Amino acid sequence: MQISSLPTYVYIDASNIRNACSRSMHFDLDFKCLFQYHRRKYPRLAASKYFEWFEKWDFKKVAELSDLSDTGYQVFGLERKAYAGSPVFRDIVCVNCWNTDVHKVFEERQRLKSNVDVHLATEFMFDVSRLPDGPAHFVLVSCDGDFAEMVKKVLAEYPDMHVSILATPMMPKKSGRMNYLSSRFKELGSHDRYELLNIGTIKDFVSKPQQTK
Repeated sequence: MQISSLPTYVYIDASNIRNACSRSMHFDLDFKCLFQYHRRKYPRLAASKYFEWFEKWDFKKVAELSDLSDTGYQVFGLERKAYAGSPVFRDIVCVNCWNTDVHKVFEERQRLKSNVDVHLATEFMFDVSRLPDGPAHFVLVSCDGDFAEMVKKVLAEYPDMHVSILATPMMPKKSGRMNYLSSRFKELGSHDRYELLNIGTIKDFVSKPQQTK
């Protein structure tokens, strides 16, 4: 049985894979080209889901997400929200008088979160659970090892499911390049229904053309 003949569902962790391609492989990923590549490779492509955070005032990003939706993606644009972190206090002992006073060592800081990984994992598992009986293929485009346990669970509990990870390769230290791929994905390699794919091998099909100066 060929993987390409199965119903296929693609999940893209956009910010993660974009940064990985840029900093580790030195090319700009074109998500429109990636969609067309998957449509050619998997004739039974059932869904291609794109997950990315955005700022509500970033109208350029909003327009980009709308454009990707027109391309054929199911776009999950997740607005980043601000959360106030609590200040941190510590007991400080005076070395001269040995009295203890409480001092604030970290100010209250605002943090921005979108929980893209949570939304992607939830959508992924929901789709797996509602599929009819029979083999299917799930493709996760990400280098984030936090998804490894989810993939492991799917492979263990759904014997008809095949999972592929499309990511940048593990970079040797001597290469001088940043390594984005989590070793946790490589550790799953013993499963016969799992495949770790190097996005660098399809660079010519999914990269933006280089601008000439």
